[in-house]
Amino acid sequence: DPNADRGRLTREMYEDSARAVGLDPNNARAWDRRAHALLYLGRWDQALEANATAIKLDPDESEYLSNRANIMNHMGRPAEALAFIDRALNTEATPFSNSTAAWTVCESYLLLGQADKAVSSCEKVAAGYRDNWLQAQLVAAYADQGDMTKAAAAKTELLRMAPGFTVARARAADQPQHPEYAKLAEKYFYEGLRKAEIPEQ
Repeated sequence: DPNADRGRLTREMYEDSARAVGLDPNNARAWDRRAHALLYLGRWDQALEANATAIKLDPDESEYLSNRANIMNHMGRPAEALAFIDRALNTEATPFSNSTAAWTVCESYLLLGQADKAVSSCEKVAAGYRDNWLQAQLVAAYADQGDMTKAAAAKTELLRMAPGFTVARARAADQPQHPEYAKLAEKYFYEGLRKAEIPEQ
């Protein structure tokens, strides 16, 4: 929801997750939610610490490894993210049933500038999971790959799912931004959207 009060929702998530880990400091799920809240506040190192606690408490839960990879991506460290995804997929009986892992692979390759791999992984997720953010990444991946026919078709679907989608809207939804992530997102994500003629504003 582009009109959601992100600041209020993030504060509530931060406060609720603090209460949750206070009530049960051995609850891995609570620590995982705490990591998300800290990520959304741009408190990168604390997010990693909270996620590490979740993994320590439940090392066989692939979702927590996938979420660590997501944090790595948002710190501009997509190569490191892929290493955690490998671990996550190795704990999953049917790897791509974990949509978080599969989606993070898509984003990692996009941020690495590996358009062919980004397209392949994004298509796999998009086949069974509809989300306008994922669709925007697929648009950028096609455009970065140079396949403007598929980029145009993906753009049409994106604008059907999220009318009025713009580069500015993508950037606003991507806040706060780690400086290293901002560099990669500008080069491969936002510029890919521009190549596909997604409006700036």
